Amino acid sequence: RVLFRSDFKSLAHELADAASSLDYLFADFSNRLSYFTLVFFGAVSAGKTSMICDLAGTTPRSLTEIIAGQSGYNVLEDYVSIGPNVATRNLYEILIEKSRIRLVDVPGIGGVVHSNETLAPFVNIADCVIFLLNAGSDIMKDDDDFLFTHVAALRSAEAGRPDRVSERGVDKRVLVVINKWGSVSKNYISDAFSEKAFETKKEWILHGRQDLNFKGIAGYFQKQPEVVRADTSVRDFETGAPVNTPDLSQVIA
Repeated sequence: RVLFRSDFKSLAHELADAASSLDYLFADFSNRLSYFTLVFFGAVSAGKTSMICDLAGTTPRSLTEIIAGQSGYNVLEDYVSIGPNVATRNLYEILIEKSRIRLVDVPGIGGVVHSNETLAPFVNIADCVIFLLNAGSDIMKDDDDFLFTHVAALRSAEAGRPDRVSERGVDKRVLVVINKWGSVSKNYISDAFSEKAFETKKEWILHGRQDLNFKGIAGYFQKQPEVVRADTSVRDFETGAPVNTPDLSQVIA
């Protein structure tokens, strides 16, 4: 093919545009690497959005207004559902410039409008995975499967082998948060009983029990996950204002 001067000019413009786009992408990628990224996973209503709001000093209602106010937001195609007793259907991030922390919220595990497989790639961008469990219930099969398959990235054991794990997972920082602990601890007659209950639940999550056919999640990882408790804000449905004092001291520590 013979290229004329106009062809060279057009090709040069295309190359310049491509180079400019790559410069922008690499600059954005480099900027994102400067943040410590926390990605929040857990079942629907485990309290992921509430925890992010508490850490960022905002509210679900304010987040809704911020997201809906973005220039790229299309009221006919985009849908914002962040608020008390409403499952998050969006994926968004909050950048905290002062401490260079990025908080990433994803839809809940086990949701009916998406597959858990679609959440798996967000494990890779995490410097630390924050995995929330509801204190009022047990660790669920969906939780266990997601941690095993996507967070630890393990292969299933070979057929006929009694153990489930064929190799330990990647060295990923994982913090398991037993959230809404206050709703459970109020049923105990003393702080000592509450502390004992927490340690029992922690031991069950990490190491399970052989006779109950659950070995726990500790063996999935090269480094055993930390397990802590927390109480995120409970908000009034009408006003969105918190009706309790959140306690994230163990999460922050």
